[in-house]
Amino acid sequence: MSYGFIENKFYIDVEPLARSAKAPREEFAERASYILRTHKEVILSFSGGTDSQATYLAFKDAGVSVPCAFMHMPGYNDNEWENVQKCRDKWNLDLQVVTINPYKIKNKILAESERLQIPPNQILHSFFLKHIPSHYTFI
Repeated sequence: MSYGFIENKFYIDVEPLARSAKAPREEFAERASYILRTHKEVILSFSGGTDSQATYLAFKDAGVSVPCAFMHMPGYNDNEWENVQKCRDKWNLDLQVVTINPYKIKNKILAESERLQIPPNQILHSFFLKHIPSHYTFI
């Protein structure tokens, strides 16, 4: 696939597959296997939603139960936290929970956001990543 702008118009060119596409679950497992071959250790950002569940199951289909990480912000994402707990119990997830109170670090987030000209949610995410061991490739 290639994409870009020509004369201020956005375009996407999609080439046909060089092979036949498999069922989505097989394609996901194949991609997970590739990631596991190219990265020594991975940790999955796990929100409990459909995307993170499908990604986790793709790794399981590839033969590996990858560790997961969740950023819990009590009072802000408790619904996600409930879903994560259900998934943790269902699949016995190796789960690292990082608890952050965004209100408590609000001034740091906003100052860093202003300094770097990056949206505050990205800065909050960087605080989360500081709690993940650096030897992991974060997915």
